[in-house]
Amino acid sequence: MGRASVIGEVEVVERNSVAAPERLLSSEAKAPIPTLKLRVRDDVGLVVQVFLKGETRGHVDVGDRVRVDGHDRGGVIVAENIFNETTQSWVNDRSRCFIATACAGEGSSEVAVLRAFRDRRLRRTAAGRLFIACYERLSPPVARLVARHEWLRRFVRATLVHPLAVGIGRREDERAGD
Repeated sequence: MGRASVIGEVEVVERNSVAAPERLLSSEAKAPIPTLKLRVRDDVGLVVQVFLKGETRGHVDVGDRVRVDGHDRGGVIVAENIFNETTQSWVNDRSRCFIATACAGEGSSEVAVLRAFRDRRLRRTAAGRLFIACYERLSPPVARLVARHEWLRRFVRATLVHPLAVGIGRREDERAGD
């Protein structure tokens, strides 16, 4: 049991709010939670059961091609992230804007601007997708460090996150006006 990833075609989708099997939950939540269960067939024909707890913001249908990252829990992948390659969107609520979210908070305008830029601009090019992949691999430890120290959160927000979001916002406004 450890890290697991799968890329493949969705064969079955089940959405409901149920009490998830206790062995799959890392939290103490006892109330029913929204769940998404998928059966995914990878490129070599292996069928994998995928379980995602929590709210979803994106959509996934039978026949969609998905990329799942998570943890193998005895034959079931407990998903951390599900990316729908067919629709080019994240299925789950995890923002993947690690550092910006650690500094500015989930609902901040900076995070919204950076997410929109990532989804509208960076995902469209190979270089942008490479940058996203590197960022998603390297930034979580930085975000955890930033989140632990209030002074560091303020510093990174003031010197990196806010100026970057303002600059991107202005550039996007200029493009919209052209």
